[in-house]
Order: sequence, then C-alpha cells, then structure tokens
Amino acid sequence: MSGLVAVFNRTGAPVDPAVIQAMLAASPHRAIDGQDCWISGPVALAHQHFWVTPEEVGEKQPLVADHGAGGTLAVTFDGRLDNRQELLRALKLVAPEQQWSDVALVLQSYQRWGEGCAERLLGDFAFALWDGFANSLLLARDSLGARELHFYLSEDWLVAASEIGQVLAHPIVSRRLNEAKVAEYLAGVWLSPGETFYSNVRSCPPGHVMKLTANLVQHRQYWSLNPEMRLRYRDDLDYAAHFRALFTDAVGCRLRTTARVGISLSGGMDSTSVAAVASPLLAGTPAGQTRLKSFSYVFDELSSCDEREYIQPVVKRCGLDPTWLVADHLWTLQDLSSWPSSPAAPTGDAYARLPLAVMQAARDSGCRLLLNGQFGDALFSGGRYWAIDMLRDMRLGPMAVVMTQSNGSFNWRRDLVAGGLAPLASEGMATVYRRRRRGNRIPQSIDARLAARTNLEDRLQPNTGTPSGVSRDRRSRYRGLTGEGWSQGIALAREFGHHHQVEFAMPWWDRRLVEFAMAVPADQLGRPGRTRWVQRNAMTGLLPEIVRQRSAKTSFRALLQRGLLDREHTTVTQLLSDPQIVQRGFVEQLWLNAELAAGDGWTSEGYLLWQALSLELWLQRFWM
Repeated sequence: MSGLVAVFNRTGAPVDPAVIQAMLAASPHRAIDGQDCWISGPVALAHQHFWVTPEEVGEKQPLVADHGAGGTLAVTFDGRLDNRQELLRALKLVAPEQQWSDVALVLQSYQRWGEGCAERLLGDFAFALWDGFANSLLLARDSLGARELHFYLSEDWLVAASEIGQVLAHPIVSRRLNEAKVAEYLAGVWLSPGETFYSNVRSCPPGHVMKLTANLVQHRQYWSLNPEMRLRYRDDLDYAAHFRALFTDAVGCRLRTTARVGISLSGGMDSTSVAAVASPLLAGTPAGQTRLKSFSYVFDELSSCDEREYIQPVVKRCGLDPTWLVADHLWTLQDLSSWPSSPAAPTGDAYARLPLAVMQAARDSGCRLLLNGQFGDALFSGGRYWAIDMLRDMRLGPMAVVMTQSNGSFNWRRDLVAGGLAPLASEGMATVYRRRRRGNRIPQSIDARLAARTNLEDRLQPNTGTPSGVSRDRRSRYRGLTGEGWSQGIALAREFGHHHQVEFAMPWWDRRLVEFAMAVPADQLGRPGRTRWVQRNAMTGLLPEIVRQRSAKTSFRALLQRGLLDREHTTVTQLLSDPQIVQRGFVEQLWLNAELAAGDGWTSEGYLLWQALSLELWLQRFWM
C-alpha cells in the first residue's frame, strides 16, 4: 500500500533518476516502510511502502517479471484486493494463497487478460504497469476512486503519482490554478471528474484505465454504476439479510492485516455498525490478538457535541478497548500554524482537528489500520424518494402503512409531492421550473465575475454529469453515490493519515454496497421519520437499541462558534485583512463583510464562511 510514482518520457530519452527522487521526496510520509525505484530507459516506476496486509510485509515494489512474449513487465500497486480467492481460481494459481501478494495477482491478471485486467479486480486500488514488449504504460484506478492517481500529460511526458504534490515536483510540470474548480469548491460541489485545482494536472477518474505509448493515448471506462439497476425481494427481512451479508464482507475484507486494528468511533449508526461487525470477525485472526481499539472524541464543556451516551453502550456490548479524547480545545482554526493543509486542495473540514486527534491516538496505540464510518450518509441518502418507488411498483397498500406508521413525521408536501409526484413530472415541466429558478443555485458569496468566467451556472445544472434518459429521482441517487467530492475528500484524509502512519479502511465505501443502494427500492433506504431502514433492520441484535433506534444527529456547530467567534476571532480578522479570495475575484467583498459582522447568524450556518476561510488559507500557503 501507500504510494506510487510513474514517469514516461514519450520521446524515448532516459528518465533522470534525480527527478524521481525529488518526486518521492515530496511525500516522505508515504514511505513508512521505505521506498524503491525501477528505471528502464524512458520509463520509471517507484513505490513508497506501507505494509498493512500480511502478504505485502517485506515485499519490494515495483514488482518486475519477464513477459512471456518477451520484454519486461513492471508494476507498482497501491491498494487492497477483495476478490483474491476468485482471482486465484480464475488464474489457476495452486500455490498457497499467502504466497501471492495483491501486486503479484495484478501482474498475473495482466499476463492473462491484458488491458482488461482492471475489470476483474475488486477493491481499493491504483496501479501503473509498464509492458516492455508493447512499450506501453497502463494506469488504472478502482471503481469508486478510493485510491488516488493524478497525472500530467503532454506530447512528450506522462507524470503520474498518488499525490498532486509529487506530480508538481517534476520540473516539467508548472503550477496553474484551475478557477473552475475554485468556483465549484465555493459552491460546495464537485462536479467535474478528472479536474483538480491545477489546470494542467488531472485525476484518473474512478473506474477508468489509461494506456499510453509514444504516439497514443487511450482512455477507457471499465466500470460505471448502472442507474437502472433493480433488486426486489418479498419483504424487509430479505433486504436486511442481503445487506447484512454484503456489509459483513465489506468489513471483513478490510480486516486482512497483521497490524493492530482501531476504529474511529462516534455515536452514529455508521461507525457503530462497523464496530459491531468487525469486533467478532477479528477474534482468532493475527490482528485480533488484542481487542478492537476504539477512539472517540468527547466533550466535557460543549455538551451539545458529546456522544458518550451512545458510544459507551457500543463499547460495552462489543468488548472494545476504548480511548476517550476530550476535544473541547480542538476548535476550528485552533493553532493556525499547524492547521492541516495539502497542496492538493483546501481543507474543507472545519472540524479537522477531531480526526487528526484520532489519528495521533491510533498511532500512539500501535494501530496501523483505522476503520471509520465515512460514506454511510451518502449510501442511504436516496431514502427521500421512498414514495416514488412505491408508486412505480404499485405498492399502494404498503405505502399507506408507511404513511400511517410514521408517528407524525409524514409531510404531504415534502414526502408525497416532492419525493413522489414531482420526480414523475415530465422533463419539459421540470425544465420550465428550473429556468424560473435559474441562478439560485449559485451561492451569494461567489463573485459574479468568477461565476461568469467559469460558466458556473451551466456546471450547476441538475443533469450535469449524470446519465441521460434516467428519471430525475434516480439521477439524484446516482449523483449521491458517485460524486467526485467523496474521492477527493478522502484523498486528503488518507494523506493526513499517512502523516500519522495510519491506513484508513472505509467499509461503507464498497462497490457492492453502492450497487445494492442503487438497486433496492428507496423505501429500504429511508422512510418518513426513519432513515436507514434496511441498515436498522440488519443491525437488529448487533447494536444496542439506544443506538439502533437513534434518529437525531449530533452537531459540532458549537465547536465552530467557539473557534471563529471566540478563541480565533483575531485569527480570522488577520486572515481576511487583505484576502486573496477578494483580490483574485473569487468572493464578494460586501458579502464577506456582512458575514463577518453577522455574529453567529452566518449564511448556511457558517458553511459558506468556512469555505471562504479555508480557500484563503490554502491560497496563502501554496499560491503566494
């Protein structure tokens, strides 16, 4: 695991080893267990080691082998494969499984299936493979984009790496700000697959492979989520059984490690469900010689942020080894000089100090693998369309039962009209309605000049980046499950994790679960007054009832207020005294003045102000 670098001089001239070393030096935090490089004329592959899975411990990458047809194969692989048994059978590999590392299976897969090998792989991965016989370089990224793979491409060069900072370390790559990505960031959306904050550095989109030779560049999408998938069972118990089996597999695949395992544990349904499944699975494994270690931030002063009443029953029931991190002092912008940042993108999390405290505690406890509950909210967001799926399936009787058993949570306008009838309206009617609201989606914080020169209004149209000919409710579910923002946000989290020598494992972000969420009726995802319907049913008997039946979510807004209004008021004033975001024409000065004078009456509860502040900090650190 950890990181990769690939450079291809398409003119045929040899690669300078010093340049590869400079790229590796740009991210020393990834080389936790060392690094190695392979150079052959115009191509160079390098790998930064972080051994987590048992098969890779002590392994050196790039892995190099003779091609059966002549020439040399070399591959550097970052990630984890989840269908190892299936691959071993298909490849007819009879040696003990432990002899085959994930990168070795990738090499064998390429020798068997060539460029089509990526669609045979299940898991979180990115790899670069050089075929010396074909004189071609193959780049591939997993279906959901759980692993990062950025690149610069010109007529003469291909420069690729796990982190954007590594790509920028190559002398051929200049730094040019992508204003369109800035506009999307300020609007709170990530709509353009492949775009980064640098106009000349791109990201290999999830589910894609890219083949390069001296004279050819080919892009191919090998996997995409089918928005018309349908899965129908007889009753709730069947859906719950299917979900529980998939979720158990997703958690189990991520426990393949010899390292001690920890979990970032909150009081919500996502991380607690992971803990409930992971704890018994770990028993008897090499990583399970000690109890699952949990790390939870708690609050003695800011009681509205505290979740101990939900976390403690899970710790007790699952037999966890808990660490409690009192976090009242970890307010937004606390210690500005060490506030986490990356050249890749602004730090969009206003509460970044909380996961950083968990990472540090996990490292201090000897954990290399840290489970979390990220992506659970997105997985079940399609529940608001429960009514339309019931209408389509003509399940009128069950629909009436849902309405009558909603304990007063049913709302005709929200649940039946907006979530049921409106998505059935013709596309023509919807277009008229959108035209009447045109421009309303652009936040008032964004300078009109930035919106104009980046065509932001067109970018924000509801159909942008979604399949055509699909109903509006399913397009919305599709966007929620495949949004580019998840992969880019998790890339930053993974980078910060490597700084703390911790590898993230995210069971909810699993292709099988995403396909399940797309295919089941929306009423299995949520109903009036009850979100996560199928998850709650599947967790019966595994989670304490106080957690399984919990409906309210915890807000950390008090931590934001403590930071921006109280402890860091002077910091905010200094940060915005002559801001780059105004000088560059990104943010409206009048809006910013009003927002700073609003006390705690911020627009969107402070979200837009934080977007502006985080962008300003990023510009000052990396663009001045």
